[in-house]
Amino acid sequence: MKILFAKTNSPYFNLATEEYLFNSEKYQPPIVFLWQNQNTIVVGKNQNTFAEINLINAQKDAVNIVRRNTGGGTVYQDLGNLCFSLLISNQNESSTEVFEKSLQPILDLLRSLGLNANFKGRNDLEIDGAKISGNAQVKNSTKILSHGTLLFDVDLPKLGKYLNVNQVKMESKKIASAPARVTNIKPLLKDNLGIENFIKMIAKQYSQANVEEFILDAEDLKAIEELETNKFKTWEWNFGKNETFSSVKTEYIPQIGLIEIGMNVDKGIIKSMHIFGDFLGTLGTQGITEKLIEKKYDRETIKNELTKIKNINEIFGADIDIENLVNLILK
Repeated sequence: MKILFAKTNSPYFNLATEEYLFNSEKYQPPIVFLWQNQNTIVVGKNQNTFAEINLINAQKDAVNIVRRNTGGGTVYQDLGNLCFSLLISNQNESSTEVFEKSLQPILDLLRSLGLNANFKGRNDLEIDGAKISGNAQVKNSTKILSHGTLLFDVDLPKLGKYLNVNQVKMESKKIASAPARVTNIKPLLKDNLGIENFIKMIAKQYSQANVEEFILDAEDLKAIEELETNKFKTWEWNFGKNETFSSVKTEYIPQIGLIEIGMNVDKGIIKSMHIFGDFLGTLGTQGITEKLIEKKYDRETIKNELTKIKNINEIFGADIDIENLVNLILK
């Protein structure tokens, strides 16, 4: 097991480091990367940044805004939050199996500290029903990156200040607000544990006896800085094309998540399309939109095109009923 501790609290550099390790042949799994971001909003790969964030409040307070490479929802992070990235070999296990295996050391630690921690839903860790961790994955042919956050001592009111709550999702889950269903770990502990010592405990839990801490060299840093500059700091990556759609349909599907489909249809032909959401697929939605743009906006055509997409469940992170997806598009 190799372990890397971040030397910066910049979300742009840290996400670039994570991507570099994921794509690198130089560093082979298993690897644990532990990092923290200062005053940051991280948006899921498939989300509409403009819809997810209260930009007026975020920009006023100089909050960092960055998109990650994985699905799932938008999160706020400060130095009371711990980010962890786990790189493992791709053994063709299901996403749920990978989550459960990857998160078990954290569950074991929390339970050893006297907390009633459990794996819950698609990708969460909870203590007594309150969320303390959200997780996501991305895969290639040889590796799986499974990463997540741990709310240790985060300024929770800032979630409500910076993040927009989608009422469709909240009503489906019967939850009043985003801050109402999350909690910090620190106030639940019997002892006064600081986050620095908590990070050390997490590192020990993953590494056990066989651990090799490594430091990035000059070659690594140069490649990471290029990724940081050319991708993670760019408006194109973090905000993307802000197109106005004449038709927007939103639905929350249990076990999959929120799906929002925006379309422009002209004379019965789909001219543009975007699919947003907090679903946890390891692929982006481009495979769907490429199939449907310039196709007829009718049930038979749309269903036939969607049926041709063999990896559609990898896009949404769970089995999705094609008929339900067609109904949402035509809604």
